[in-house]
Amino acid sequence: MLDNKNEDLKDFDEKINNLTVSDTKKVMPNGKENIYGILAGIISLFNTIFVAVVVIKIPFFGKYDIGFFKGISEFTSYAKEIKNISIILTSIGILLIIAAVGLIYLSIIKNKYFIKYIIFSKVGILLAFYIYLLLKIPDEVSAYVSISFVKIFLYMVSIILAYISSVSIIADDVEKN
Repeated sequence: MLDNKNEDLKDFDEKINNLTVSDTKKVMPNGKENIYGILAGIISLFNTIFVAVVVIKIPFFGKYDIGFFKGISEFTSYAKEIKNISIILTSIGILLIIAAVGLIYLSIIKNKYFIKYIIFSKVGILLAFYIYLLLKIPDEVSAYVSISFVKIFLYMVSIILAYISSVSIIADDVEKN
């Protein structure tokens, strides 16, 4: 029974890869399979540096954006927990920048194996971070804090483009051999 599920999963993965390869080959010129990976890295870099992680709406004071590298450092002197959150935000931001730069570099040199490692690492980092973030927001202030779904959407677009690029590079290598 387990072998049957593994075969179904392999068939599904093969169908998705074939669909991705056939669609991208129609749009993308031959030899430019890495363009989507480079674009995914650029989107991820932009998203990590400039788009807010959460937006806090403080009554009478307006909105306050908190990103990976901005927005919380002014409050770190008030509480140790805020300082820890600031360190976590900065660390996650650095990891995501390393992943984005790695994705751009690996797409340029067309390294098909490590691109998938970068994709899985980025998914793991983002899942762990957003689960942590959702668990850490207290119920009392959840009405004032909103998570930026634009940021999540841009990361999803980046991951999908990187996956398309890796599948296209693998298909191009298979065609050459």
